[in-house]
Amino acid sequence: MQMAENRVEEIQKTLRGWVLHNLPLKILSVVLAALLWHQVSSQQTVQREVTIPVEFVNMPLDLEIVNEYVREVDVVVRSDRGGSLIEERQLSAVVDLAQVQAGVELVQLTEDNISRAAGLEILRINPTQIRLALENTLTKIVKIEPVLTGTPGEGFQLTDVKVVPPEIVVSGPETLIHQVSVAGTGVVDISGATTTVTAQTFVDLDQPRLRIGESASVSVVAVIEEKRRAIRVAGVPVQVRPAGVNFRLYDETVELRGTVPQSFAGQLDPQRFQAVVDIGPLPAASEPHQVKPEVSIPEEYASVFRLESSRPEVVRVRKAS
Repeated sequence: MQMAENRVEEIQKTLRGWVLHNLPLKILSVVLAALLWHQVSSQQTVQREVTIPVEFVNMPLDLEIVNEYVREVDVVVRSDRGGSLIEERQLSAVVDLAQVQAGVELVQLTEDNISRAAGLEILRINPTQIRLALENTLTKIVKIEPVLTGTPGEGFQLTDVKVVPPEIVVSGPETLIHQVSVAGTGVVDISGATTTVTAQTFVDLDQPRLRIGESASVSVVAVIEEKRRAIRVAGVPVQVRPAGVNFRLYDETVELRGTVPQSFAGQLDPQRFQAVVDIGPLPAASEPHQVKPEVSIPEEYASVFRLESSRPEVVRVRKAS
């Protein structure tokens, strides 16, 4: 038993001596071997296919692309510095459009178009050309038409619709600008409305390639009023001006025709209205002049009566010398 233990101690001493003998040189050898392995592995040639984006620079401000074109290209890249250095984010296909004109342009792609890190070699590009259809950019003023849905409440009606602003400036490719004449709005619902509806909404060009020069927001005002009925106001006296002028009036009264709300049950006094004929600028003559009277609605009837016409439309009056 004692002999076995002695034998083990001798073996341990021998191994310890072998490990510690020239230890610095052994460590240096290991480090040099690792560096040599790294140097050799990093110089391995690696080839890889990557997909990279196409970037356009120096695009003329008065031109725009109107077709669907290639936005990415496949590139085969080779590197002598290891595959870990080949990454898509390091590459892009840059195309200078400074010299293009309206029409169809076939842009050739070469390795000079590929922006890349040092040490990367371009072996193949697919596709090698990009087809661009270019058109002049034009602007145009178009009218805005409101889009409504629904009907007002019972006994009420839509009497007017306004859009503020009524027009917008639109820009875009020449062919599309020639095709557009009006622009719509977002849908404004007037279902059941008994008062004027005002809605802030957007302009809808229905064409994504057209652009609005200013704000795309507009205000739609749908005027909702009570339904109206026709009414006549007879016997409105005609007044002649200026005072102190000799005249003969052949038509002394006129009849006003207009509308009032259906619920209006009052009476309109014709004496409260004015139908004025101005004969001051007229020359004296033996025959009567025909003059259209200017009708004034009294303030108390302004919110009720809406004038449409008068009969007769012109009255006969002769100015004496």
